[in-house]
Parts: sequence; structure tokens; C-alpha cells
Amino acid sequence: DEMKRFIAMIIGMGLVQHQDIQDYWNRDEVLETPFFRKTMSRNRFLLLMSLFHLNNNENQIPRGQDGYDPIFKIRRVYDHFRTKFEELYYPGENIAIDEGMIAWRGNLSFRVYMPDKPDKFRVKLFMLCDSSNGYCWQVEIYHGTAQNPSQKEKIYDLVMRLIQPYLGNGHKLFVDNYYTSPILFHDLYPQQTGACRTMRFNRKGVPAELKTTKLKKGESVSMTNGTLQVLKWKDKRDVHMCTTIHDASFVDVPRRVDRRTGEQIQRPACIVDDDKYMGAVDRCDQMIAYPAFKRRTLKWWKKVFFHLLMMATLNAYLLYKEHCAKWRKKPVLHRVFRREVVKALVGETSCQPVVVRGPVNPRDMERLTGRHFLSKI
Repeated sequence: DEMKRFIAMIIGMGLVQHQDIQDYWNRDEVLETPFFRKTMSRNRFLLLMSLFHLNNNENQIPRGQDGYDPIFKIRRVYDHFRTKFEELYYPGENIAIDEGMIAWRGNLSFRVYMPDKPDKFRVKLFMLCDSSNGYCWQVEIYHGTAQNPSQKEKIYDLVMRLIQPYLGNGHKLFVDNYYTSPILFHDLYPQQTGACRTMRFNRKGVPAELKTTKLKKGESVSMTNGTLQVLKWKDKRDVHMCTTIHDASFVDVPRRVDRRTGEQIQRPACIVDDDKYMGAVDRCDQMIAYPAFKRRTLKWWKKVFFHLLMMATLNAYLLYKEHCAKWRKKPVLHRVFRREVVKALVGETSCQPVVVRGPVNPRDMERLTGRHFLSKI
């Protein structure tokens, strides 16, 4: 019961933002939020937060020995969430793989530095999401270079590892251009999995003629081997595409008209679909970040746990929306759903006993109100 209240407090603190964690128990009329004070005392919450662990440290194998696990601290919860994400939902036709992030500036062996991002230091996540709603059903924490990579390099191995359980089912995969390569897309096609994405022109397997061809704005050139379509299109700059789903045809862009001529703007079909289906991971990260638990901590694994908890709550909300769509009901907003989750977790627990200090005379029990009573702890 106490752990349910503790988790409910963490989710609730993401809904009600305060600059200082002490303010959740503040009795000032401007800052007061009675729910947190009634659910758990401040000292009890901070004590649980300081003693909170997700694995037995005595079972951890020291660094440098065989079997050492860099994410041992969160391994059990991490594996449980991954299993449940996969069990409870199966995605639609279009899926996307991209990087998620957890901001972290502390000392950590697998922390990455990305200077072009707002949070330059981070723990990196590789996420596979449903492009239609953003449901994350495969997540992998980057914790160092993979051991014994194949001859096709670690990027190829990563995508194959994430999508392996779902090959042969006719999915269409959209990936970040960091993962795009003609070799990967060519190997996915015989396994009934199409793929599409913009491509870096210096990738291995890109025809030299495509790199050197000069184009004017709006022009395009493409090459194909019957399976793989490689296309170069000139917009404000050169855009290179690699796809096994589309041909080189152009389609009208919805709600886009040239102001000078009044004609419908056209783009290659592969670029239109890429813009439509590629944003699933970013949308998932955005919906997690806004109501996140902002408690500062010196433990990286606590920060990862808070992120996974918010991800699980978001996935639960997306499942709820799918259920509402099935029965043609109007779903509530995400913040309302999270609020009801907090109420449900607290409602499942028993009343918190009141601590009575000092001896109590049995004759005085009749004077006590309903809130004052003795109970076995």
C-alpha cells in the first residue's frame, strides 16, 4: 500500500509542478496542495526516496568481471516494462525507430554528448513506436558499444535487434537518417518489411552518379535495382531518399499551394510519407517530458526509472484511447487520465494510521474523534 501511494505521489508531482519539493507540503494559501499532505507525510516520502532501490546491490557483479551489467541497478524494472509494452499492444502497419533522451549531466560511463541538442549530456534510448499514435513497444538503453558486432556494423545490428520479433508481418519502417543504409533496407525487403527514410549521401552503397548529379529546384533523379529505390530531389537543398516502399512518382501535398502560380505543390511520394510517419518517437518524448517528475537526484538509475514510469503511463493512456475508439467513446485528456490514475492508486490503499504519542487512558478514548484511534502497525 505504501509503495502505491509513493508511486501515486511521483505521478501526481508531474501534474502539479512546484519549484521545491518541500512546497508540496507547504501550508501557505498560495502554494498549498492538500492532496500530498493527506496521502503521505513529507518526512516519510523523503525517507522512501532516499532508501528507494530497484535491485539487490549484493548481487551486482563488479566492473571488469565476466557478466558485469552496466544497467544492473534498473535491470529488473527495465525488463519488466519492456515485456509489458510488447505484450499489451501490437502496432499498425507503419512504425518508426528513432532516439529518445533522458537529460543527465552526472558522471556515467555510457552518458553521451550531443552538442546540437538542448540537453547536451544525456542517457540515450533507442525506441520503436507506432507511427499512428506514438505507442512505444520496444525500448533499449544505450550502455556502451555492443560486443562482437557483425560485419554490417552496429547500426545495422541495432535496427535488426529492435524489429526482429516483427519481421515477416508486412510492416513499413521509417527510421532516422542515422540508421538509413541501402544494405539494411535491401535485407529487410525479403522479410516482408519495407523501409523508407532520408539518407546521408556518403553512405556505403549510394551510387556515385547520384552524388555528382547537379539539379535545379524541383528537379529529381532516381535509380533502382528493382527492389531498392534511391532518389535525389532538389528543394532548398539536396534531399537524398532511400526506400523499398515507393517509386519515383510525385504526389500533391495536402493544403499546400504555390502563392505565385496558384498550383498545388508536389513532392516525391516517399518524402510526403516520411514527413507523415516519422515523428512518432518525438511525439512520444514530448508527451513524456511535459508532465515529468522534475525531482533532482544524484542517482542516474532513479532518473531513468522516473522516465520509464512516465512512458508506461503514456502507453496506458494510448491503450485507453484505442479502447475508446473501438467503442466510439470520447476519451478524456492525457492530464485527466493521469489524475484518475493517481486517484485509483491512492484509493486502492488502506487509510494511513495516525501516530499517537504518549500513553492513552482507555477512559479518554470516548472523547477522541473518529480520526483518532489506535491501530496495530
